[in-house]
Amino acid sequence: MVPSILALVALACASSAQVSTSDWQRTIIFIHKETSPSQYVFLRGGLDHSRRADCVRNATVDPCSIPIRHIWTTRGHYLGYKYKTWCQGDNYLDWYGPEQGQGFVRSTTLYTPAQGTPMMWTTNGRYSRAEWCPQGDFNCRYPFKYDDFRAENDGFGYTPRNKWGYHYWMLDVLMDCSRTWSGWFDVKAYLTPEQEWEPDIWQKGSCRSRTYLPPPSSRNHMARCGMTNVFEWGQTLPCEIYPNDPDPALPSTVTSSPRTTRQGYMSSGK
Repeated sequence: MVPSILALVALACASSAQVSTSDWQRTIIFIHKETSPSQYVFLRGGLDHSRRADCVRNATVDPCSIPIRHIWTTRGHYLGYKYKTWCQGDNYLDWYGPEQGQGFVRSTTLYTPAQGTPMMWTTNGRYSRAEWCPQGDFNCRYPFKYDDFRAENDGFGYTPRNKWGYHYWMLDVLMDCSRTWSGWFDVKAYLTPEQEWEPDIWQKGSCRSRTYLPPPSSRNHMARCGMTNVFEWGQTLPCEIYPNDPDPALPSTVTSSPRTTRQGYMSSGK
C-alpha cells in the first residue's frame, strides 16, 4: 500500500518534533545560606514534576532535568577540592542527588557522594581574614587567617559577582536553555551533612527583575536561564534576576556552545 502525501507529511512532522535546538547560555545562581566549614550546599532542580507528567528518576533521560557544563576547573585545596571532585560527572541539574559516575570525596574512612550539583561558597570581601568563621572556632580560623582565595580559582572565596556579603553559595555554569520552561526553571538547595532540603517557599511574581516579567508561581525558587539569579535560603524575598556581569569572563578554554541540532526532548516553550 502506497502511503498518501498527507501521511508522509504527518510522519515528517512527527520526526522533526523529536529534534530540539540546544541553546547553551551562561547561568549563575546565588543562594544565601550561612554555614560552617563542615557544611556544604548543593543545588537541585530542573522542571518541577507538577509541570510535566513524564518526569523519570534518571537524569540522563529525564525531560525534567537540564543539561549543564561546569565552567571553572579549580585548584582543589582546602574546601575547593570538594567542589572540584563533585563537579566531575555532574552533567545535569536534576532532583535526584548523585548522578551515575559523578565524583565523590574520599577520606581515610568515608566516601562522600555528591548530593546534587555542587556550589561554591563565596564572599564579597578579599582578604576576609576568616571573619566569617564562628567565633572561637580555631580549626576554621587558622587555615583561612591570611586567605586570598578566589572562587573561580579555588572553588570557594572571593568573587566580584558577589555584591552582598559572606555565605553566598554560587553556581556558575553553561546551561541548555532549550530544556527550560519558557526560559524558567525551578531550583532548591540541599544542605549536607544534615541531608536537609531547603523549605518550600511561595514565589509568586516577587522577584526584582531588570528585564523579564515576574517568574511563574512555584513552591521553589524560579530562576531565569542565561541570567544571574539571587535567592535567600527558605525565603521568598529578597530575590533578584538580572543580566550577567562581564567580570570575570569565561576562561579561554571554555566558550558558549553554538546552537546545534540534536535528538532530544522538545523545549517547553523557549
